[in-house]
Amino acid sequence: MQKRINYVVNPHFMCALRLASLAKRPSVVNYLDRMIYKKDNIYRVEEVKIKRNSSLIGKTLGEVDFPKRLRLIVTEIMRPVDGGYDSSFLPLSEDVITEDMIIIVQGKVEDVEILRDLADGYINIDELKNEEKLGQK
Repeated sequence: MQKRINYVVNPHFMCALRLASLAKRPSVVNYLDRMIYKKDNIYRVEEVKIKRNSSLIGKTLGEVDFPKRLRLIVTEIMRPVDGGYDSSFLPLSEDVITEDMIIIVQGKVEDVEILRDLADGYINIDELKNEEKLGQK
């Protein structure tokens, strides 16, 4: 089996981009750093891949109602296309969830884990009740 390289990382270029971003949008960079790197932060930006047996397949983002049912904000979807992915930032409620789609979400770690269980087919979205699965009283 032959492996392929997907990315080449130039540390000088990455550092220059980071410094430029810090100078231009310091609040955004600090926000993302807190979301991604802060250990005690309960909020994260995460990616979740939809597996073959997920009950989410065929449903629209609006039907799933991520903010209300899962307490997650969907910021991007990545649809599989010709061995790669086609990205849609700020997707629409009528976008349909497909197998192997990657969904980028923001939210609490525990809520992302519920989405992972849905994406893997361990939980059926039609049986999910907010009170039971999300710990709401």
